[in-house]
Amino acid sequence: MWYYTPTHVISVSYGEAEIDLPEYYQKRQCNEFMKLGLQGHTFLYSSGDFGVGGYPGDATASGCLGPNATIFDPQFPVK
Repeated sequence: MWYYTPTHVISVSYGEAEIDLPEYYQKRQCNEFMKLGLQGHTFLYSSGDFGVGGYPGDATASGCLGPNATIFDPQFPVK
């Protein structure tokens, strides 16, 4: 008989601008990640190709928010 043993390391290579996702979604995802973490699972997230300012062109040429493009636009879930 075959038994399935789930992996204990999960690599997540996606990211999304935090401002583009609803807060309830982000909280729910974090809670689910926490539940798996408490069971011994490890999550590896992308670090973001453009640092803390988000993707260039996402909000402005620099990827930052605000009228002067000086407010960082963090990525989720890679904060």
